Amino acid sequence: MLALERCRVCQGGNGRLHSVTSALPIYIWPLPPGKSNRFLDAGLFVCEDCSHVQLQTMTDAFIDSLYEDEYFVLEDHVLEQSRIEALVSAFGREIIEDARLLDIGGGNNPVAGSLSSLGYRCESWVVDINPRPRAKELASKVVAGRFEDADLPQGHFDLATSFDSMEHFNHPSDVVARMAEVLRPGGLAVVAVPNLTGLISSIPHYMVLHQHVSIFSVGSLESLFSLQGFRRKALLREDTAIYLVYENVHGPKDLSPASVDPWAELDRFRSRMEVIGEEIKALGLAADEHRLGLYAAGGSSSLFLANFPWLRECLSAVFDREEHKQGRIVPGTDLVVLPPEKIASSGVEKLLFLSDSIHDDVAPGLSVDCVNLARFFKAPIEMENGKHRDAWNSG
Repeated sequence: MLALERCRVCQGGNGRLHSVTSALPIYIWPLPPGKSNRFLDAGLFVCEDCSHVQLQTMTDAFIDSLYEDEYFVLEDHVLEQSRIEALVSAFGREIIEDARLLDIGGGNNPVAGSLSSLGYRCESWVVDINPRPRAKELASKVVAGRFEDADLPQGHFDLATSFDSMEHFNHPSDVVARMAEVLRPGGLAVVAVPNLTGLISSIPHYMVLHQHVSIFSVGSLESLFSLQGFRRKALLREDTAIYLVYENVHGPKDLSPASVDPWAELDRFRSRMEVIGEEIKALGLAADEHRLGLYAAGGSSSLFLANFPWLRECLSAVFDREEHKQGRIVPGTDLVVLPPEKIASSGVEKLLFLSDSIHDDVAPGLSVDCVNLARFFKAPIEMENGKHRDAWNSG
């Protein structure tokens, strides 16, 4: 039975189950032939004390197992650079130049790489449970292991970054408490996480996955940091992601007001998924069984198929242009990921896309009927105070 023992933000025991997404793959990326996968339910819980949305209680051992060798980490150096540029635009070059920077969870996309390419000089440390070679090449020092337990100098750092990692931590409150210890007084915590509201509006099928145990809103992220004595310095972005800067002031440890009604947002999520499913069914794709292909073999496409298993059963081929995915098996199927060069000889007569940009780039050169399902995903995003904040263009 799914349960939430303690809230990951406020540690309260007043979590209530909203709904369950059934049979999600543990490994969402293509697996080598013969590699087993598991399919487990994911419950969406709301903390009645701080309004944080999160998955059920999971053991640390289970969380660690999600990041074994078959977990693909995307390299996105352009996004990292744009985040640094947004930070400098808001605070000035002096926030980074000659600073002592701690990059939490940056084992594959270390901030140090972006700093170097942009011409900044600083002392950069990376802490990651599984640091990749690139981090070891670029950072001043790399510490392998859990950030909460890492041997780090107290009050040493001017800046701590956590980009796309806070949602993965099983105990984020411990992580933020540790940040308060290793940052100097007045030091800044710079955090980017997926946004509950933005995900529901833009890519709802990518909201629930076992790797993302927390699904933050601005309000719940605010509570996470204010409960450890941080104070908000700036909100730099709020769309599909939240990009916030906090100052280590060792101030009052209080809950922040909810920024959204989590129950209403989760109702909207379930409604959107139901409507998207109905709209896709109306295309009559099931009638094209054994002639239907998909151009996408990443984690997002695996989750999309897990949410619409009837469509997964209709596929006869899957294609992807990334070579490291080719030859692997799409989770929940026995389909081997093929290179795009195989489309013409595959027998596929209709090809599905889940991305506007990939569709627009690839479809014009193909002779098969191409259907872009991404058009069903997007809805207006309501932001704090009704305003849209976007400090950079991430595509």
